[in-house]
Amino acid sequence: MISLIPGLPSPAACVVTRPIGGEGAADALAVHLTLHPTAYEPTEGGAALDLHTLALAPLTCGHFRCSRHAQGVAENAHQDRWVRSAGVVVRQICDVQPPFLALDAMMRRYPQASVCGAVIDERSCIVGIRTGDPFGANGHDSDAGFAVMMTCEDDAPAPLFASALDGWRIWWRRRASELTGRIVRDSDLPPPPLDLNMRVQERSFQIRLEDHERTVWPQLPPPPPPPPDWSDDRKH
Repeated sequence: MISLIPGLPSPAACVVTRPIGGEGAADALAVHLTLHPTAYEPTEGGAALDLHTLALAPLTCGHFRCSRHAQGVAENAHQDRWVRSAGVVVRQICDVQPPFLALDAMMRRYPQASVCGAVIDERSCIVGIRTGDPFGANGHDSDAGFAVMMTCEDDAPAPLFASALDGWRIWWRRRASELTGRIVRDSDLPPPPLDLNMRVQERSFQIRLEDHERTVWPQLPPPPPPPPDWSDDRKH
């Protein structure tokens, strides 16, 4: 079972990321995460402030609802609205699902999300990060990205690992733009780093990133049209 904000009934949250450091080889990047209700409106400006919506997707095992579905999260129109519009989407996977296949399904199902995370347990989460525009016209490259396993030696808020990686994405693009003097896009992203420091509520978690894999996530085909309704013809 996972939750985003204790006591918050909504299946989504606003996450502010503040990358600190990362200026040199000896200066490791730390991503500070602050969680707020979805109605949050930032009052602080500046380049060090980034905001995205993090949504919790329903927990399913194949076509069937898993009995370990996160408490307080109903699969309804309200939840679907958040999941279909969030920049970061996470979901806890059940024991029978191979983690990579679970992530693959999420990246295909939620093309609007820059980052998706399939939470395995309290210490590990496999995360996918896009390096192309899934709605663009760049052919094969528009579906590309990296999959990486993020782990922590101690129990940690694994549902936030994906948000930490999104903080790295924004930081790397901004830093590269400053150094090159040009607009840097997600398609320019290198493979994710080997380690990342995530800080949440005054606690620090050292996260290791392993098993980097370059992959593609083609969008799911549209559902078939409903069968024609001949009932009106029979009435005439």
